[in-house]
Amino acid sequence: FQVFYHLLELVLGRRSRGFVPELCAARVDTVPVDYLAEAIYAINSKAGAVGSIFHLCSGTRAIELKSLASTARLLFEKRGLHVPKSRSVPLPIFRAALSLCRLLPNDKVTRRVRSIEPFLQYLASPQIFDNGLSSEYLTSQGIVLPLPENYLRPVIDFYLDSITRS
Repeated sequence: FQVFYHLLELVLGRRSRGFVPELCAARVDTVPVDYLAEAIYAINSKAGAVGSIFHLCSGTRAIELKSLASTARLLFEKRGLHVPKSRSVPLPIFRAALSLCRLLPNDKVTRRVRSIEPFLQYLASPQIFDNGLSSEYLTSQGIVLPLPENYLRPVIDFYLDSITRS
């Protein structure tokens, strides 16, 4: 649940005083849960799908992190939440800085550093997953993967609602 929201905080630099890892062309593969539920139901209810492998991912529709950061920045600022000016740091330097932060005697900093590391591993290699055959099959069943711009805002708004209530 919260992994995506930690990613938002990372790409916005809200927990690192604006310092963010260089995103280049990095993407994140996301799909809405209702799409997954419909897809799994359709796959399980059709005899023709038995023995097939389905890649339920966004494929070429994976969201560019730069685009995600831009969209999130607008939505955060619209709610009056502070988003620091981003200062992009090359990934190796960002990693080295995190290693130094681990040496600080501060539990809060240590927890933040630990929460960032899996994202840096993900960003280290560009990943686009092939969902061509799955999309073709599911489209024939009337199930179409929505574009990120059609589901991203409600996902971010949900997060913003939860942090502005607290």
